[in-house]
Amino acid sequence: MNENDVIIDVKDLHKSYGQTEVIKGVDMSVRKGEVICIIGPSGAGKSTILRCLNGLERASSGQIVVNGHDLGDPHVNIDQVREQVGMVFQHFNLFNNMSVIDNITLAPKLVHKETDEQAREHAMALLKTVELAEKADVMPKSLSGGQKQRVAIARAYVNHPQILLADEPTGNLDPTTSLGIMEVLDAINRTGTTVVMATHNEEIVNSMRKRVVELHTGKIVRDEQQGSYDSALYFPDAEVESKSHQALGTSDPNAKYRRQNAIDSTNAPDDTVDVEGATRAETVVNAVDVVAAAVHDGQGN
Repeated sequence: MNENDVIIDVKDLHKSYGQTEVIKGVDMSVRKGEVICIIGPSGAGKSTILRCLNGLERASSGQIVVNGHDLGDPHVNIDQVREQVGMVFQHFNLFNNMSVIDNITLAPKLVHKETDEQAREHAMALLKTVELAEKADVMPKSLSGGQKQRVAIARAYVNHPQILLADEPTGNLDPTTSLGIMEVLDAINRTGTTVVMATHNEEIVNSMRKRVVELHTGKIVRDEQQGSYDSALYFPDAEVESKSHQALGTSDPNAKYRRQNAIDSTNAPDDTVDVEGATRAETVVNAVDVVAAAVHDGQGN
């Protein structure tokens, strides 16, 4: 990857809240104009990474460079960096006491000192793009979820940032509305804006076929160009083994039985002794051990 093409560069990023480490040594580079889908289970660290990229959270250690600005450098003006980075949230975060157009023009008037007329002209152009020009003077409470998200996108894009971060932008929306939101983000990307999106939406990821970065417990386990939601399975053997033992009520998760005799007779009752003195429940635990061992040894199937 050409350094001149890199607009976001993350190296050995760690982020902790108290004693809990949420991000554990993430390395990621993003090219200008790229679309990246960050996926992973709840708690994997997706939102935390986006908030670190926007300067809303400070890294515990490591380096984040956004459009040439090192966010860890005390001399860097974070507010100026944020002018180049738009942020879209799952819960819209609109000001309910302000009209749609006032939500969009707030930053241009406060930050860029645009006149009311200039700010309104720019906002109306964006509202036309997201097909909400007729809603300019209504209050957000009268909008549907999809309409609120379109307003939120217009607000995030009003200064034409070089990077747009979207945190679960379709998380509260139905499939049809979600598709419309993705069409808006795609249109923004086609203007040259880099889009980094955290999402659980499997259908959207699979239809886009863009770069997929998968997180698990704060670490990147997959980084795939033109990826799908689950084209590579990450099987956390230790975690699955532990939970399986807990579900079976086994007090000693390290108890081992003869692996070659792991599978017992299909119709045996729970208290039937059928594998060298082991009950059916015990032989099920034995099977769990076999699977965990196989995964640990790289025998994924």
